[in-house]
Amino acid sequence: NASGGACATWVVTPASVTFSISGNPPAGALLYPGAAGVPLNLVFTNPHPAPITVQSVTVSVTGSSAAGCGAANFSVSQQLLATPTVPARATASLQQLGVGQSDWPQLRMLDSGNQDACRNASVDLAYTGTATG
Repeated sequence: NASGGACATWVVTPASVTFSISGNPPAGALLYPGAAGVPLNLVFTNPHPAPITVQSVTVSVTGSSAAGCGAANFSVSQQLLATPTVPARATASLQQLGVGQSDWPQLRMLDSGNQDACRNASVDLAYTGTATG
């Protein structure tokens, strides 16, 4: 039996991987109503035996440690603008990965009237993200 040649094409896409995210503003950073955003130095933990590239991160405010001061008092005015690569089996911050502060997520306190309830409060943040590796 003779037949014509056959051709097959495969498209290989990078696999989505699990990783963890945390983060804080730099030491001494202050939030106050109407001020510019405070950069958040995110920290990524890559548990895998190969590097991963973070494709996107979303930071959201979920509340605060003070009664009367909630998520509505804050906003994340910018999400992560970079796609850093985290080494295998490593934990590294944006700063350690060489990502400039202008690309970090920015947390702001809204200028929405009396913010006294937020004085000395800790802000609760949630993180989601995607990475490939």
